[in-house]
Amino acid sequence: MLLVLLATFLISLTSICLGHAVLSRLTQLEPTDLAESVFHSYWIGFSILMMAATVAACIGPVGSYGVFALLAVLIATLTLASTRGMVAASLSALQVRRVLGALLTVATLSLLAVFWHNCGEGYVDCQPDSGFYHVQIIRWYSDYGATPGMALLHHRLGFHSGLFAVAALLDRGLLTGRSG
Repeated sequence: MLLVLLATFLISLTSICLGHAVLSRLTQLEPTDLAESVFHSYWIGFSILMMAATVAACIGPVGSYGVFALLAVLIATLTLASTRGMVAASLSALQVRRVLGALLTVATLSLLAVFWHNCGEGYVDCQPDSGFYHVQIIRWYSDYGATPGMALLHHRLGFHSGLFAVAALLDRGLLTGRSG
């Protein structure tokens, strides 16, 4: 479970840094509210990440280099001065009391989610569609990439989402079968 949380943190941090790097290049206006800036940066970065993962899955299998690609994007965006400035502003805005309260809340909600969800036993049954096509298409993108004619095998494999391609980036090692 800790590995899944670390993977989620890696995707979130990469999305925020990538989105901020793109926003700072496209616009000259910086939002005065830090939370608004991080919110916009996350969603723009995550959208770009989904598009890039989809393109990568169309070219070939993404599971073998997914983690390295995410780390490379994160490092590349952190080399920009504007992104480092946003990270520094975010860290300086943190107050110890608020951080401890937020961490306690996140830890409590995470533990409740683990006990309530029990993903260890019934992973495929977590969502009704997971057993039908989510898990299979993520494994397929990870091992082979997007292949023409997948819907001929089963009609549900013809559906695509950028989230499947992003999940396939991390579908290796200890996260095999857990990234969806």
